[in-house]
Amino acid sequence: MSQDKSTDSDTQEVSIDRPLPNTESNEKKKKMVQLNLEAVSQSVKNTVISSKPASKKHRVSSSDMSTDSDIADEIRSIHSDLDEIMKNMVTKSALEEIVKKTVKDTILVLKGEINAEIMSEISEEIKAEMKENLVQEVKEEFLENLDSTKKEMLDKSALNSEKIDGINLDINSVRETMSSQAAELRQMKKDLTLCYSEARKALNLANHNHQYSQKNNIKIVGWKEARDERLRPEFCKILNEKTDVNVDPSDILAIHRVPSKVPGPKPVIVKFINSEIKTAVIRKRKTLKSVFSMHDHITPMNAKLIGDLHENPRVHSAWYFNCKVYALDTNGDRHTFECTDNIDLKLRSVRV
Repeated sequence: MSQDKSTDSDTQEVSIDRPLPNTESNEKKKKMVQLNLEAVSQSVKNTVISSKPASKKHRVSSSDMSTDSDIADEIRSIHSDLDEIMKNMVTKSALEEIVKKTVKDTILVLKGEINAEIMSEISEEIKAEMKENLVQEVKEEFLENLDSTKKEMLDKSALNSEKIDGINLDINSVRETMSSQAAELRQMKKDLTLCYSEARKALNLANHNHQYSQKNNIKIVGWKEARDERLRPEFCKILNEKTDVNVDPSDILAIHRVPSKVPGPKPVIVKFINSEIKTAVIRKRKTLKSVFSMHDHITPMNAKLIGDLHENPRVHSAWYFNCKVYALDTNGDRHTFECTDNIDLKLRSVRV
């Protein structure tokens, strides 16, 4: 009774197979035990039990097996062990639940991992496809815009080419016109230069002729006017009384007053029959200064020329003599001037 069992099944078989007394009751009880043991299903015998060690049982001795009480105790012990085993063993439903839960958890984990991997692959594929589609769309749009721009540029280029051709024709026409006009302009300039030169000559000649016609004239300024005045005899009387020049009224071709812008008595023009008498009279102008002033009767152009010469800083003095105008520059050189001469250009070498 003090010896332990190694395993439940082995112990049971050893306990049952141990020889019992040759009695009818014992044989009957033995058969009942075997029937009870056979009633236990093979699945229960093979089921994994918990790690709790089986409770130690006292080995039944041969002497104890002879009594009914010992057999009953042994049977109760076996039933108790079986109950303990049944309590500690995993049931089929629990095992199924464990397996289901484990499989479910595994499936969920695998599903999550697979979903993540699939989603990652799908995302990469979608990204790649979207990128490819976007690149393709951009490329197509770019090519379309490029074609449209190219076509538009070609159309504009053709239009501009036509316009340029038209402009070139216009330019050529304008160039021809300008060339023709340039030739005409050169000819006109040449003609104008010639005309200017001829006009200057004509103007100088006209002024010279005008001045020559006044060569024998004297202009008197400041001679008081009187009612019913007789200028010819009075002028001869003044000359005969104030100077030693004897002038006969027949020596005077004409004598008369002329209009003037200057306030005071109107000037008097005296025209002698020859230049000798005129020169003799004009030389006495200082003697007659108390009565009136007199000087050569010069043309308006020569008068303006003498005025311009007096105002020029390069000119020291200017005067009229024998139908010509003369000037003395600051260097002491004498120059003859025409009414059309450029004073500054003619005296450009003279320092101011």
